[in-house]
Amino acid sequence: MTIDSTRRSVLKSGAIAGMLALAGCTGGGSNGGGGGSGDNGWAPERNVTVVVPWGAGGGTDLAVRQVMDPAATILKNRDINVQINVENITGAGGLNGASNVLNQPADGHIIFADTNVIAPNIAQEKATFTIDDWVGICRMQYDTSFIFTTGRNGGGYEDINKFVETAKQKTVQFGITGGLDSAVFPVEFGQETGILDNMEIVSYDDAGQMESDVITGEIDVAYGELVEIKELESEGEVKLLFAGIDEPVEGFEEVPTAEETGWDAQFGVQRALVAKNGTPDEAVSFWMDVVQEAMATDSYKEFESENYLDIRDGFLPGDEHMKNIENQIDLFKTAMEQFRG
Repeated sequence: MTIDSTRRSVLKSGAIAGMLALAGCTGGGSNGGGGGSGDNGWAPERNVTVVVPWGAGGGTDLAVRQVMDPAATILKNRDINVQINVENITGAGGLNGASNVLNQPADGHIIFADTNVIAPNIAQEKATFTIDDWVGICRMQYDTSFIFTTGRNGGGYEDINKFVETAKQKTVQFGITGGLDSAVFPVEFGQETGILDNMEIVSYDDAGQMESDVITGEIDVAYGELVEIKELESEGEVKLLFAGIDEPVEGFEEVPTAEETGWDAQFGVQRALVAKNGTPDEAVSFWMDVVQEAMATDSYKEFESENYLDIRDGFLPGDEHMKNIENQIDLFKTAMEQFRG
């Protein structure tokens, strides 16, 4: 099939290594003053900045704001009279935002929202930092990836087994949006099923175009989060073939899972908060506690449910998330190696 490179590109023979995904995020500002203290004796003494390295209105931006809005109320209720400002510093695959944080004091007053910035940039040797330059506060969200095909009559695959059987016989096209970070899940799936050599990964800038090409049968399958494709699924435009999670998803119990198939492909977008290494342990603990409390509020729970972010537990303590990042670096390196020509 001829690929129109003006709107999409096929990732093969090293193409993934030159790309970084697009994700989403925005910012605000204000002043503040000191106040009370946390349970461990530490509390912010001036306004706090959360740097979001992606553009306004995207997944990371919304996630951060949905946490930081109730977090600001929590601080106020503790008589801590400072403001939390969300600032978007975009560009260079998230490196501009990361550099901004690392160039400031490690004193607990600046936080970095890491969504596929630290791990892929280290993996591609684009980062001037190492994992040791960061300390984890906590993970907030862990998305679940769903493989889908066209749901229109006469098209698509009957089930995930039929797709895998076909891919063992001939080349199939697997759509993604973005670059290296988005390619990890199909690479993982291809490795688990033994079809990686026959997979052609097609990268799109526009998720809508990717979904349209799946629906019309121009590509075989693609993957995305449930919030992005549920409406298309309910309209019969797409059919869900595989859920990258162990447990069945409520309302979609008929969709085969990683555990059910024995194919352990579970990579999903993870959104976390980290800080510059050297930030006091008390400050890290303070923010983890505040974020966890904010994530338990009704407003956040509603957001989480509406966006299917409660399919799997999003919260993870910072030290465990940093181990997670180490694993992600290895996954990104594997993805690059598979497409290095």
